[in-house]
Amino acid sequence: MQEITIHLDQGDAAYAQAQVQAGRYNSPSAYVSSLIAQDAARQLDQEAIGKALDAGIRSGDPETLDETGLEQLRETMRAAAKRSAS
Repeated sequence: MQEITIHLDQGDAAYAQAQVQAGRYNSPSAYVSSLIAQDAARQLDQEAIGKALDAGIRSGDPETLDETGLEQLRETMRAAAKRSAS
């Protein structure tokens, strides 16, 4: 593991230490590492959403979905969720 030094203002340092004292993290370093991991995951999610939106835009004009079509879509989504869960 690579070691780096960061500087926090007094309020941020106190908040990080409070997270440790509350038992949420083992150390301020663990807290900062968790924040970095959450940020990285959020950025990946945002990229995936952007790609999905782009794909939707490229897919063409929207179509009207009636109740039958909506139920078929639900069934497709349920089946996909079951496959990914197993």
